[in-house]
Amino acid sequence: MRVIGGDWKGRVFKVDKNFAGRPTTDYAKEALFNVLNNYVEWEEVEEAWDLFSGTGALSLELASRGVKRVISVEGNMRNARFLQKLRTEFGAPQLQIVAADVKAFVSKQIKLPKVVLADPPYDLPWLTELPGMLFEKDSSGLEIMVIEHPKEINFEGTPHFWQRRSYGHVHFSFFKLG
Repeated sequence: MRVIGGDWKGRVFKVDKNFAGRPTTDYAKEALFNVLNNYVEWEEVEEAWDLFSGTGALSLELASRGVKRVISVEGNMRNARFLQKLRTEFGAPQLQIVAADVKAFVSKQIKLPKVVLADPPYDLPWLTELPGMLFEKDSSGLEIMVIEHPKEINFEGTPHFWQRRSYGHVHFSFFKLG
């Protein structure tokens, strides 16, 4: 895997063969950040969340672009240890790894940050509830939220839904206020 943009553009990192998850492809990552770059001034983002961090690919993209604090939430302890290793390898103190269930993490939060990215398992039983659960929080500072999901999921009737984009087998739903 590689970092697509920012200070670490082109830097490669290897994911263990036994990784438990479905990493976002470089193609889909590049397309996602091409959209986000039009709406987000990365250097002005104090905090972003990468929920269901997995390989940490999205967290590294956020940090590489200048986000001051990236909270990477990962429930799989083996994957969380891998994220800690990446944090050290990249010399990325702005990455804060939270080894916890995403639902438990979100339930303890009061306010959403400027940017929220979520790449949950496609078979997550409560995947369709995720936007509502997040928007129960104070979202006054949110600029954009993106959820990766299978094509069978449709968030178009969900409050704050903005648009859906598809890149091969990867589907993103974008949410924003106003």
